[in-house]
Amino acid sequence: MRLRPAIALLLVPLLPLTGCGSSDAPSKAGGPAKSATLTAVTYTTNALAGETMAHLVDDVAEKSDGAVHLKQGPAVDPGAQDGSADVIGMVRDGTVDVGIVASRTFDLEGATSLQALNAPMIVDSPAQAAAFLSDPATGPMLAGLDKAGVVGLALTYDQMRQPLGYNGPLEPQKLTGTRVLARPSKASALVLSALGATADPRNGDDAASAIDDGKVVGAETSIDRPSGSQSGVNGHISAITANVQLSIKANVVIVNPKVWAGLTKDQQNGLRAAATATRNWASHQVVTLSTSARTFCDRHLGDVVIADTDQLTAWRQGVASAVSALEQADPVTAAALDRMHALVAASPSTDMPTACTSTPADQLPSVDASGDQTVVAGEWRLLASAGKLAAAGASQQDVGLNAGAWTFYLGHDGKFSYVEPRGRSCRGTFAVNGDRLSMLEDTSVGDCDGQWELTFTRAGDRMTWTPTAEFEATYPPLTGFFANPLELIGDPPK
Repeated sequence: MRLRPAIALLLVPLLPLTGCGSSDAPSKAGGPAKSATLTAVTYTTNALAGETMAHLVDDVAEKSDGAVHLKQGPAVDPGAQDGSADVIGMVRDGTVDVGIVASRTFDLEGATSLQALNAPMIVDSPAQAAAFLSDPATGPMLAGLDKAGVVGLALTYDQMRQPLGYNGPLEPQKLTGTRVLARPSKASALVLSALGATADPRNGDDAASAIDDGKVVGAETSIDRPSGSQSGVNGHISAITANVQLSIKANVVIVNPKVWAGLTKDQQNGLRAAATATRNWASHQVVTLSTSARTFCDRHLGDVVIADTDQLTAWRQGVASAVSALEQADPVTAAALDRMHALVAASPSTDMPTACTSTPADQLPSVDASGDQTVVAGEWRLLASAGKLAAAGASQQDVGLNAGAWTFYLGHDGKFSYVEPRGRSCRGTFAVNGDRLSMLEDTSVGDCDGQWELTFTRAGDRMTWTPTAEFEATYPPLTGFFANPLELIGDPPK
């Protein structure tokens, strides 16, 4: 089933835009200036990027006193190899005016001034990372984005990135010859190469298949706002090392240079002030490592492990050559790393996560069949409300995947199947015991691997499903998905 966010490394592609630009140019005849309307696109709705765009739209209108307005581009679909690079290209060539993109992408686009954010084992906590992103040291880093053909306005906090292993925790001494999922970035590839591993950029379903087939041993991902299944392989649950910080994931607000040059000074100041306000808002969205660790286990996403002193030393030694290479390659990066070290020394982190274990999501408690199993039999239609999914915390991407009509077929023989709004289907077996309903998907069918753990009530042709507490913990927006009752639309399948 897809009632979980897409895999944590997932990015999104972009739909073509029909037009953009600031057609309302300021008046040059001494009359009142007209407002500029700019089209803006974010590379992904995952993590904080989607919320950051929403805040930027509001902040632009407020900070520019109405002199600039942002119009968001169309909704996006999941699956791009690198949506961040796509948006940088769109802003550079003027397809859109403003973009929110991932900082790690720029070293693939000709600009290396942000690579300090990809240097591992420098900052120890999300709070330290957010503090650095508001520091004046980021000014030269943003200025260097002209080499990528864009104007950089602000760096906004998104999350920290840690190593996750699919067959137990990743250990730096055991990475030689392995492949690790990582989003496209020269700096990230350099770090993994220093550890003897190869960065694997596969995304979406390709990444999920690589995990299932054991072709990758782990990923650079995040314990902070985990956005998807952290599946293990070979019967092992995955494990994330919470106190090893591989990189800072930051979002960058960028503008097309010709559009920027065409704005008045007041409009430029308003747009820059808005980007700063959005950055300050994002800095207050930090989730501590200690909180994230508990949430990770509570949501059955995997185990949390803590590297001891010797293991931390091994990580630092393993990545030292990569950090040195980044420092030597770019003076802006060297200066930024010096500033990071100073901030960390001045404000040592007290954010100490603790280890915890997690029950795999596919081993949630299930029930044995008891009593009348035909009480739920029938063809049922569930209308998943986009509004209720969003209100329950589902991302825009997940709303797009899951909103609409789901059709469930529950037979007299204890077998079930369903068809999603997008046409994908799965099948399996179910069991009823009192008011409990457990449905196990047949894992041999495509990527079907879900386990539905519910309570139900039925009144004639209407039935309400409520996720159990443990099932809901795997993905809290389930409450929004099951907000509407199911309607009986046909006889049980024969």
